[in-house]
Amino acid sequence: MGYAQKGMGKATVLIVDDVEINRVLLGEIIKNMGCDFMLAKSGEEALLKLRERLPMLVLTDISMPGIDGYELCRILKDDERTRNIPIIFISALIFRPLTSSLRCLRCRRSIDGTAF
Repeated sequence: MGYAQKGMGKATVLIVDDVEINRVLLGEIIKNMGCDFMLAKSGEEALLKLRERLPMLVLTDISMPGIDGYELCRILKDDERTRNIPIIFISALIFRPLTSSLRCLRCRRSIDGTAF
């Protein structure tokens, strides 16, 4: 159930990531949840977007050139206007072990015909 269905108005999520495909995918997920989203490709751009509109949630990559996710979080938590906005860190780094495991499973399946 999206926020609009709960009578809270349409929630907005700010998505911050320097990788375009990550922004697009997360935007689609957020849209399918019934929320609006804003996209920023850097911490600097995120700060500009926050001047225009305050989101209900920020999803930010950790590792980005310039202002990274940690610094963006510090800036937002130091600002009275934005300190209560929840921030969720996202990172492709957590998927590396999973990707390696899946590759191994695919290799094993092609060698011995095991079904998963």
